[in-house]
Amino acid sequence: MLCIFIIFMLTTFGGPALIIIGGGTAANSDTYGFPLLIGVGIGLTTFGSIFFVFAAIIISYRRTTRMRQAIAEESMKYSSRSTPCSWRLETTRFYFGGYGNNTRVNYHVSIITL
Repeated sequence: MLCIFIIFMLTTFGGPALIIIGGGTAANSDTYGFPLLIGVGIGLTTFGSIFFVFAAIIISYRRTTRMRQAIAEESMKYSSRSTPCSWRLETTRFYFGGYGNNTRVNYHVSIITL
């Protein structure tokens, strides 16, 4: 988790910084063409954006998987001690607001007696 945060911060601040530095050096230079630092900055910023999206999806999937596993283990313990029942994790998505992707995921534990 810390590694993902460090990569995100480096690409978020490092990419635009390289673009600004590349633009400043290109303005003071007598050479023509596309400056290398601007290209590296654009690539770093693009990589950071794509990396962040995939990391958020993977973290969300892992969190849900861990919650389902913990609920299944507790269901087995509770069911062996008292009335047989089954616990499940249910997720619901709520869409709200006007613009953008305004969603919220709610987690519910359903207990079904057998």
